[in-house]
Amino acid sequence: MKDFFDLIIERGVIGLAVGFILAQLIMQVIGVLLGTFIFPLISLLTNGKGLSIVNVQIGVTTFPFGDLITQAISILVTVWVITYLLKRLKTESKVA
Repeated sequence: MKDFFDLIIERGVIGLAVGFILAQLIMQVIGVLLGTFIFPLISLLTNGKGLSIVNVQIGVTTFPFGDLITQAISILVTVWVITYLLKRLKTESKVA
């Protein structure tokens, strides 16, 4: 059993597991941020309709671009938060 724990410590598996758990928690916070602030703000700006009303119709086919825009906003906010946190982490590690 000691060999197993030595392998885990040597390979940095614990750090990886902690990073994974933190990433999951950050994703939950981002989901709450989007759901309680950003998307309601968009809904307020569109008179309560949100982005689901954004459609393009070509012939008889309708392309619901609102869902695509919603996902793009989610990705951009996620990337922004992760980038911000990584920059803060690098800044704090240089100070320490």
